[in-house]
Amino acid sequence: MKKTILLLTVFAFLTFKIHAQTNSIIINPSLVSNFVIDINDTLISSSSNMGCGTTVYTMDIDGNNIADFTFTANCSLGGFGGFAKIELSSSDSCTFSVDNNVVDSVGDIDSLGQIIYTPGIFTMVRIYNIFDTLFLINCLTTNSTKISHYSYGYFPGYIKYNSLDNWISGDHYIGIRKIINNINYLGWIKVEVLDYYKIIIKEYALNKNLMNVNQLEITPISIFPNPVSDIVHINCSERHNFKMQIFNIVGECILQRELISGRNDVDISSLSIGVYVIKLTGSGSTFQQKLIKE
Repeated sequence: MKKTILLLTVFAFLTFKIHAQTNSIIINPSLVSNFVIDINDTLISSSSNMGCGTTVYTMDIDGNNIADFTFTANCSLGGFGGFAKIELSSSDSCTFSVDNNVVDSVGDIDSLGQIIYTPGIFTMVRIYNIFDTLFLINCLTTNSTKISHYSYGYFPGYIKYNSLDNWISGDHYIGIRKIINNINYLGWIKVEVLDYYKIIIKEYALNKNLMNVNQLEITPISIFPNPVSDIVHINCSERHNFKMQIFNIVGECILQRELISGRNDVDISSLSIGVYVIKLTGSGSTFQQKLIKE
């Protein structure tokens, strides 16, 4: 009897844990449950050799040619002041996590050179670090929100400045959510913040494989072997043709062809070693899967 009670208790605990984990993930690229996509390190900067500039970088994490996340960096310089900022916004059923209670100070330098700090509450993109837990309820925002911000203004008799720097220096993570077919996908974007003007986008991850977007259950497709070194076999059992496209990690289509019903042998020996996305389109459905070239 004691054994039965113990087993039931363990089962209930595991069931609770599995259910709970559907609403949260641990930020850890080493966990096999997290589907990590390593992209080319991309610098986002509001400064240039000519002075201020604007950089816009978009991420399409599900390969449907619609921007999911947009990073915008810009700055302004003028006689009465200026600013430098990096912001994030989202679209196409994507949201991200923000912190509405960032405490920072607005500094005033008066005519005597004295610095006066006035605390304030700000809203910024929430900063996550490795091994932090991201909860589904935290990812609700789509509006443009600052990652970093520096501003200053010249006024008669004093200088006023604001420096939001909780993201400054090192690797950090942005909590994200993507909804497809009423299914929530949780994940992160890894960024390295250099200063107020520059960040580097390094990778993104999700807790599920987004490479099966809008897949029809009645469309049996198999792709093997994976990883593959030369010939990948694609079985399409439906009685219609598919268009096949292979994309690199920056979203460029580097190989495409038409597939027929049955077995298709595709030679990818010319591709460089790395991670790709193979996309099949036909009969009103789209099938996508990560493909590893070794």
